[in-house]
Amino acid sequence: MPTIDNYQAPEYLKVLTGADGIETATLGKMKELLEAGKSFLEGQTAWNEIPRAYDILSGDSPGKLAGDPTLSINRIKMNFRNLVATVANLKPTGQALTKNREMIQSVDRLNRMKSHWWTSTFADRKYRKACQWTCALGTSYLEPWYDPNFYAPGRGEIAVKVRGPAAVYPVMLTEDNDLQKAYAVTIAEPIPLHIVMANYPQFASVIVPTRSFSGWMGRLWDRVRRPTAQQNGVLGVLATPQRSIGHEMPIVDVYTTYIMDPSVNNTGQDIPMGDPGTSWEYTVPFVGKQIASGLRDLRGQPILRTATAEDCRLFPLRRRVIWTDTCVLKDGSSPYLHGRVPLVPLRFDDQPWDYLGTSIIHDTWKIQKAINQIWRAIVDSVLVRLQPPLKYDPNVIDPAAMARINTRIPGQTIQGALGMGDPVAPLLPVAFWDVPQWIIQVITMLYDELDKLSVVKDLMAVAKAKQVPSADSIEKILEAAGPVVQDICRGGEEVTSQFDQLFYPMALQFWGADKVFHVLGEDGALKESIDFDPGNIIPSHLPGEDRRQPSQFATWERTRWTIDQLSYEIEPFSQAQVSRIGRNLVLLRARKDGVTVSNHTIGKGLNLNVGELPLMRSGKVAVTEFEKVEVETEMMHAMQEDMQAGQPQQGQGRGRPNSNQTPPSLKSKDGGTRSTIATSR
Repeated sequence: MPTIDNYQAPEYLKVLTGADGIETATLGKMKELLEAGKSFLEGQTAWNEIPRAYDILSGDSPGKLAGDPTLSINRIKMNFRNLVATVANLKPTGQALTKNREMIQSVDRLNRMKSHWWTSTFADRKYRKACQWTCALGTSYLEPWYDPNFYAPGRGEIAVKVRGPAAVYPVMLTEDNDLQKAYAVTIAEPIPLHIVMANYPQFASVIVPTRSFSGWMGRLWDRVRRPTAQQNGVLGVLATPQRSIGHEMPIVDVYTTYIMDPSVNNTGQDIPMGDPGTSWEYTVPFVGKQIASGLRDLRGQPILRTATAEDCRLFPLRRRVIWTDTCVLKDGSSPYLHGRVPLVPLRFDDQPWDYLGTSIIHDTWKIQKAINQIWRAIVDSVLVRLQPPLKYDPNVIDPAAMARINTRIPGQTIQGALGMGDPVAPLLPVAFWDVPQWIIQVITMLYDELDKLSVVKDLMAVAKAKQVPSADSIEKILEAAGPVVQDICRGGEEVTSQFDQLFYPMALQFWGADKVFHVLGEDGALKESIDFDPGNIIPSHLPGEDRRQPSQFATWERTRWTIDQLSYEIEPFSQAQVSRIGRNLVLLRARKDGVTVSNHTIGKGLNLNVGELPLMRSGKVAVTEFEKVEVETEMMHAMQEDMQAGQPQQGQGRGRPNSNQTPPSLKSKDGGTRSTIATSR
């Protein structure tokens, strides 16, 4: 019976002391965790469908759908593209919130910076790629990470990697399939040999390429071995159906394993952890040590308390081991202060009893196979009319002459007696090859059923709803689309919320003063009311501390406290951008009814480049609608004072006032030269 020893990584204290054989033991245990994760995935129902899905959607083997490969209409691939184009059209409607009133200004600034990041880094295209993986193979992962060379060497930025279903191997999941609760999660990534060598030069002598196919040889090898190699797994753990072997050069499979290691410092001395000089450098006290409580007595001296086991965890951020098939490259703390596995799974069709999601081809490939078989039969019917099977009288026509007859070639002549009837005749009546009308109807029905199972029609209806300028019409379309579409939209929003739980802590950790100045300018990087460092969102002190004295807590501890002050929300059904249209029209109507709504809020909702409002007289950023309207009013008064006298007055409004009896909708006036929002019948 398996015990914890079958899965538990070697004790890290032994790694610190350099115990004999510890590196070999660690590498061996990492391989065991990888194999355990691989066995878990191979036991999933959806895993066996991955090769078929890859073949159908890549178009590599249309002949596998039926016996005759001469005709193959890939309707599934067309539906796949429509699905991806619809569900990937995501806007960053998620945002961070806080109940800490002193942090409201800073969190608002963080949200504005996130909007800039989303567009400037093309993160939406990464989400589109994840949707492609999910629709095709059932499951994908978004992995936000910090790339120190994103823009140029030394100019880093938060980036996003996209993983397929065969790149993540969890071990010991809970019943709800939550990656964050797994004991270990291994991420497999093929990296060119020269990059691995550059990042870990000290291991150059032991790093060995996992695959070293040359270009032309790899393509030839791929053609010869692909049908059996991928099915049998003989080319390694990453030789999954979604990987192309032929184009590979010297590649090293690099594995990153995140471990929920509960180790506690019982050594009686402090242990430094993390990389020196980084934001994740920290010192772990030993159990029983007197540590700062964050409070001071009347004389200004720190009040101490006894460190508990929770205070003395070696890996409050998770343990991270980076390794290859031949060596351990790095073993230590995760660099991310959110303390989570940096992965967000994306599934559109999932079941609570399965970890992997289901591909788009799950319920549709048999229908497409039948459709192609029927179409090929129809093509055969057309061809057989041009060259039907023939019967002839050997007493009249010589067999050699008969062999030269081709009914598709005009102008042929052959000698034969005609006195005894036709010497050559079709084997069967020509009507035998007629295509019944009901066959065409069957094809139409099969296409319709295939589209229904793919949820394409419903999703396309929601996509069209984005063009309908009426909140009432939008709600009706959403209702008509059915619960499946709403479920897909909500699933995408859940992923967005989980992504924010990783992204915002990373923004707090890696976006410094230079980044804030660059994005928001000087006004966006002013010192905050709770003594924030200029340009940073991390407070210089925690609540209860004397700000006249240096903080008793390290930067990473204050960052973790700030992360805990954040919560995240996303507008329901905003993935399809449907509710946003109705919301904006309602906002316009509400302002006409006297509700305080700023022009800035409406402009942002309409995706207009309205810029940012100037600071209030108090020097704070306008956050509430009343504050925004106040700033806009002051701006308007200033503009009016600058205007020269004698400017023409605005014309009087035309038409009767709205009755506000119906949902707001856009109406064209004066032959389409202007538009208005109508709420009357």
